[in-house]
Amino acid sequence: PYAYLKVVLVFFGIILLVWLSVVCRWPGAVQPGGVVLCILLFNTPENHVAYTLGRILDTGIGVVFAIAVNEVFKRDRVDRWLAWLKRQWLKGAPLAEAGEEALEEAGCVGAEDGS
Repeated sequence: PYAYLKVVLVFFGIILLVWLSVVCRWPGAVQPGGVVLCILLFNTPENHVAYTLGRILDTGIGVVFAIAVNEVFKRDRVDRWLAWLKRQWLKGAPLAEAGEEALEEAGCVGAEDGS
């Protein structure tokens, strides 16, 4: 009975989504936003509100973890770790014997990156 209503909601939802993406200067949001909109309108259980809030909570938790991982594994730090591991491998030195002092000498840990 609500099939036409869903079509209208998708139509206006996509227009609103594109408009908000243009206003916020984030065109990459259109595709995933459209997918989420269609999932919410066509593949949700009877209780749309609880399902939507659950998805928002799941997404928020995922974003927090992604930010945490990006803070811990910053690109320059990971590059230094990989370079140090490569040097240790080429030297044939056991990594367990290298210790914290060798990591500090190699610049892999220290005050500049907060670790």
